[in-house]
Amino acid sequence: MALTEYEKKVLEQMEASLREEDPALASQMSAPAAAEESEPSSGPRAPRRIALGFGGAVLGMVVLVAAVSLGYSVVSILLGVVGFALTVAGVLFALSRPGATSSEETGQAAKRKKNKESGGWDSFIQDQERRWDDRKNDD
Repeated sequence: MALTEYEKKVLEQMEASLREEDPALASQMSAPAAAEESEPSSGPRAPRRIALGFGGAVLGMVVLVAAVSLGYSVVSILLGVVGFALTVAGVLFALSRPGATSSEETGQAAKRKKNKESGGWDSFIQDQERRWDDRKNDD
């Protein structure tokens, strides 16, 4: 839904006043969004992956229903666990992206990226805490 002219005008006024009052905050708030958009973490989802994952999930549900219909036995319990595992694996496979890295590698990459940003968020928080303390001291 598009903004009305009045809403656009008010938004522009708010942005201008923010830039006048605290240009560092305004630039800091706009910088990370542009950096995140320019560096996609992984590629788009492949239709084949979605289809295979959906098929695996459906197969897992069929196995799960078959296990429930067998009654209470060790075989049905094991079959139910296998069916549930197939369902979860199928959904995860469908939602994953091709070329995605493992969680450990992702964590290391995020840590390197955070170190490169020279603590943007940390400095923002420290600045806000300093301002809060100054306001409390002025009272």
